[in-house]
Amino acid sequence: MSKRIELPASLEKTLKTKLVRNLKSTSHGRPMVIAKSFTSKTSNMFESIDEKWAAESFEFDPNVECYISQPFSFNYENPNGRVVRYTPDLLVRYVGRTYKFIELKDERGASSSKTLKKHKEVTPIFEDIIGYPIEIFNRAEHQPKRTFANLQLLNRFQRLFLDETVTALIKSKVGKGGCSFAELTAIADVYKQPVSYVMTLLAKQEFTFDMTEIVNPNTLLIAA
Repeated sequence: MSKRIELPASLEKTLKTKLVRNLKSTSHGRPMVIAKSFTSKTSNMFESIDEKWAAESFEFDPNVECYISQPFSFNYENPNGRVVRYTPDLLVRYVGRTYKFIELKDERGASSSKTLKKHKEVTPIFEDIIGYPIEIFNRAEHQPKRTFANLQLLNRFQRLFLDETVTALIKSKVGKGGCSFAELTAIADVYKQPVSYVMTLLAKQEFTFDMTEIVNPNTLLIAA
């Protein structure tokens, strides 16, 4: 197997560098979608809306510290002796400074022979040479309808701002066992904050909840 891999000096540097691949010239006419990551404080590029929404799972994962899209590209020699280029969709840094590369796919793409063949080819490169694993992210498995609805809802409130003092006061009124959405709304109202502020608390992950259930007045919220 060829080791024609060009990497930045470290993965820490990778999270801060510009994209190596020019998506406009390699995406075969597919649209280039730019989305701001509030978790990573960067703008990420995706080749489709589906990829962008798949990445939202990492935006609201409390175990994710930051991530970057299309972090770098490398060439490798496939089993047929042909040198091909590969670019992972995401490089994710988790709590504890562990890393994982991600290939974003929908349900059909995740199980396609083309995807599985490519994944089999590049897995040894990531594990043995780069030193970090690569995983296929099946959007259908990680984003059932209710979870996706929550992601869409929270995405709308990420752009709003929180007052640190008010947020600390609100969180101080919530016990370790958490409270319901309705109760948190009542607490926020004491500090003259609307429901949108409560939603922003969720979007900014000041409170966590079961993402597989649609947010409702009885939803249990736990202070982060």
